[in-house]
Amino acid sequence: MPVGPTDTYPAPARTGIGVPATVSKYITVQQATGTYTLLGDGWDIWLSSDNGSFACLPVTATEGAWSCRVTAIANLTCPHLSQWSKFGIMARANLSDDAPMVTYRVDGGLWQNTEWQARGVAGTTPWGEAGLSLPPVGQSTGTAKLVKPNTQTHKNYLFRPVWLKLARKGLVWTPSLSWDGVHWVQTGTPQPVEMGGCWVGIVACAHNGSFGNKGYTRAVFDHLSFQPTELLQLGDRGTPPKGGSVPAKWATM
Repeated sequence: MPVGPTDTYPAPARTGIGVPATVSKYITVQQATGTYTLLGDGWDIWLSSDNGSFACLPVTATEGAWSCRVTAIANLTCPHLSQWSKFGIMARANLSDDAPMVTYRVDGGLWQNTEWQARGVAGTTPWGEAGLSLPPVGQSTGTAKLVKPNTQTHKNYLFRPVWLKLARKGLVWTPSLSWDGVHWVQTGTPQPVEMGGCWVGIVACAHNGSFGNKGYTRAVFDHLSFQPTELLQLGDRGTPPKGGSVPAKWATM
């Protein structure tokens, strides 16, 4: 089909349990600063298992770019950060497991600073491509470390904030990375993912399968490209930590 800034796809289906009408305590929003704090659990975002907290809005545009800055990542009830934990931007055709989707995120593994994944047809084996981070600030060569050792406990596992962007043109998605939100570097090969209208937003997944399906992480985002009042809350069902402020009832992606 022709692709242009004025073209639109059908609105995305709400396949799955559904989306709560209001933001829950899984997402804390500070309107004055545009800061979003996501509490994430979940086994993974991979293959047929898509778990975690996802704040998103419906998008019907055939072209666009969605970006955010990740400023902090912490473990709450996990012994440390899982190497497969994921924090970043996700677009998906619907809200059920195994939906066509793309993600671009910071992973918990020390050896891979960022990673992005595309899944074109539900139920098929996904492919993934790790993208190197930018050189250190002020340098033109080398690779800056982004994530602190995940075998230790840190108040913030990021060495520095990082900007992530997913751009769309028709069915093709492209990831980019930046240290300042102005100068961007493409960090993965553009790939087609067949979906029309979709949900786009920020996501946090603890990969708590590493800890017997128990444990929570927390990620802080700001400089979102979305209107804060339009973001909706999604999440994975789970048992809140004892004494925590997390509501007992989760929505389900």
